[in-house]
Amino acid sequence: MILRAAILTLGLVPYVYFGVLDLLQHRHVRPTPWPERLLHLSLGLTLATVISHAFFGRREIVLIGLTLFVAVRAIDEFAFHRGLPAAESSLHAKTHLGFIIFVIAILSADWIAPLTANASNE
Repeated sequence: MILRAAILTLGLVPYVYFGVLDLLQHRHVRPTPWPERLLHLSLGLTLATVISHAFFGRREIVLIGLTLFVAVRAIDEFAFHRGLPAAESSLHAKTHLGFIIFVIAILSADWIAPLTANASNE
């Protein structure tokens, strides 16, 4: 469990870092309209579900949450993020990369958990 938490925490750092930068940019550079804020709230709720259940190894709920997160994220990108300035588009690309790193961390933790359980039983 400790190894899983360490892998997921390290995998989450890039997403949190770039997500905070994006949040600060929205506060100071480009205020978001209410419909986009509602989408961001939905993203936050699905992400909270994914993160919490990933730490407990509940793969089924994580997969459902990831599916919802990606669907809402796609709507957000399509509806509100087309034609953004290059700097904001670059920051969004970095948040996407950070999210992919976290998904890889989830997959890695799921792969390593049975290996470490088998090693401790021997």
